[in-house]
Amino acid sequence: MTLRMQLAAIAALALALPWAGCQYVRQTELGLRESQQQFVALTAANAAATFADYAFAPSARVTPTPATLVLAPLRRSPSLDGYGDDWVPAQAPTPIAFGADTVRLLTAEFGDRALVYVECPTSATELSLVAIDANAVRRVLRVDLTTRGSSAPALLPTHSGAIPTNAVVEPSAGRVHTEIMLPVAVAIAGLGVRVNAGDGTQIAASFTGPSPPAPVRRDARLEERLAEFVATGIRLDVIAPTGWVLGTVGATDPGVDAEDSNALLPERLIRWILAEPPTAPGIDIGLTKASGVWLQRALNGERLAERYVLDDGINAEIVAAAPIDNGGVVVARRPAAAQLLPGNVVLQRLALLTLGLTLGTVALLTGYATWLSYRIRQLSQAADMAIDTRGELHTTMPGNRAGDEIGDLSRSVEALLQRVREHNDYLKALAGRLSHELATPLSVVSSSLDNMELAGANERADYAARARDGIDRLRRVLAAMREANRTEEIVANATFAATDLAELLHGVTSGYESAYPSHRFDCNTDEFDSLVTVAPTLIVQLIDKLVDNAVSFAPPESTICLHLERRGATATITVENDGPQLDAHQLASIFTSLVSYRPEGSGEHLGFGLHIAQLIATGHGGRLTAANHAQGVSVTIALPL
Repeated sequence: MTLRMQLAAIAALALALPWAGCQYVRQTELGLRESQQQFVALTAANAAATFADYAFAPSARVTPTPATLVLAPLRRSPSLDGYGDDWVPAQAPTPIAFGADTVRLLTAEFGDRALVYVECPTSATELSLVAIDANAVRRVLRVDLTTRGSSAPALLPTHSGAIPTNAVVEPSAGRVHTEIMLPVAVAIAGLGVRVNAGDGTQIAASFTGPSPPAPVRRDARLEERLAEFVATGIRLDVIAPTGWVLGTVGATDPGVDAEDSNALLPERLIRWILAEPPTAPGIDIGLTKASGVWLQRALNGERLAERYVLDDGINAEIVAAAPIDNGGVVVARRPAAAQLLPGNVVLQRLALLTLGLTLGTVALLTGYATWLSYRIRQLSQAADMAIDTRGELHTTMPGNRAGDEIGDLSRSVEALLQRVREHNDYLKALAGRLSHELATPLSVVSSSLDNMELAGANERADYAARARDGIDRLRRVLAAMREANRTEEIVANATFAATDLAELLHGVTSGYESAYPSHRFDCNTDEFDSLVTVAPTLIVQLIDKLVDNAVSFAPPESTICLHLERRGATATITVENDGPQLDAHQLASIFTSLVSYRPEGSGEHLGFGLHIAQLIATGHGGRLTAANHAQGVSVTIALPL
């Protein structure tokens, strides 16, 4: 997996923050929903408790039959014009079709008046409306369908006192439309319709038998008591054991939590994320009838309260049902938002801000990872192409000026390549140095042998001596090379012990005074605990090579200073001489093998001394450096304490 993909995957974990926020909101929702359900259920239970001793109207006990008519309550008084299109019920009633579907019937009530609308074929000549009042008095209203306009139906039998009735007949498009108005009290115990033809035959009837069943109507007294429990946004319905809706008070407001069509895209996104699949309630309450599994469970004495999501997945409704002791059920309904978050401005803004910051962070980290990958890929490609087809080494790396870790890596690669380049240059020069060091003694040996073949007996001894000198020089070169190669192995296998560097330095200095009488030696040691774990013989060998090098450069009778001091966590031994200073190239290469800058006349030197000293210092975890000072050159070894 690439670096960009890894950082993108890690950045994606930041999405857990808005996820945790959504989980918090959902848990808050659950608590609020539970509170809402408890409130709605308590409202239904309190209302049901007040109807325990209520005397329900006779219609509450009516068993629904196809002949039972429903007086749907109207919101305003209709115009008596022969048509029922201006009836405005709380919910549109379903027309009753009977008589081979030739007659359609609607019934309703407004105030103390009952209204009947009949639509029948033009073959019908008479409409009979049968009404029975609370005293079981049966009345028949006959309407002549052949007469257009308003008329007072004939009322049979004739009773004292005026019964205000009226009818309007309007033929239209091959149909006859009739609208009748009469007092509700006249039809309280029975209401039905018969339609007859001109020859007296019956075209259709809404009931069979001599008398129609009582119509179902709302109970005004019940609704008055029910209104005491209505809260804002709650609708209460009282349902009879037979399924009739006896009273309805209050209304739900479906627009309270409806989705705003002008909502911004982020808000819609949150609504979509938190949307739930729709769930249907277990009860269906119409204008006059109710049904469903919930109704039967509630009628059996079970209290119910559930929350249902509407078809839009956004809005929801809480429905609670409480049984009435003497029969019937009180149903309470209240709208509830499917998501708390879109309904709460503070939480909505917090969620949007969190989501936006998270997505922005993911995008930023992905872009940053892409940039890092590009830089690393550039560095990788440059490293792969550092050696060209001609074997030349290119040490410049991209991004070497950056101050971050990739910049450090680029500079480290540059430094590594530079050291490799220097080492390659050293190896190239080594061949020349070796050939130079070996060519002279080989030439001496070769020429001496050639001359011995031609020379006389007296001269052969001189040529043999010259050949032996060349061979001795070759031996010295090979011995120096062997010593340099074995130094690391010697250091690795050496015995290390706690050694007092001050005592060791004073001891070797006294020996140098007798070994090099042409120079003076000065040894200075600072006051500190100079116990260091080293291999004493190797440290003495190292100092010997530094002093030998200083003697070669220092003029006669000059003083060579040896100084021991503490610098932080290291103990340093410095050897100073007053010889000629070295340039920058000489200071950088002085510890390289087969490199010697000794002046002429200082003896034969192969350039392995300081290189071996460097190997000993490195083997002790130390470092050897050279620097110019005011009067000459100083070489310092730093050993860890």
